[in-house]
Amino acid sequence: AEKVTIDIFRFITSSNLKILTAPLIRELVSYTLSKFGLEIARLKNTRIGFPYKDLEAKIAECQDKDELKEYIYTGVIYEFNEVKKLIEDSNDSK
Repeated sequence: AEKVTIDIFRFITSSNLKILTAPLIRELVSYTLSKFGLEIARLKNTRIGFPYKDLEAKIAECQDKDELKEYIYTGVIYEFNEVKKLIEDSNDSK
């Protein structure tokens, strides 16, 4: 964890980021975990949900709040189950 933290800290301090957000930090953590070969840790850190732009479009087109809730719920559960399978498959192959 310390190696990952130091790597991310160095990147952030050396870049001229104007805006530092939690999603950006999560992306940096995912990249760094992959860089160090920590794929399972990366999968367990994966953000599950929709990109801002996709959700913005769906909200704009959807007139029914219950339909929107179902769309979001179904999408998140599907994505969760796919990531869970990847983690389980990786554990089974060990």
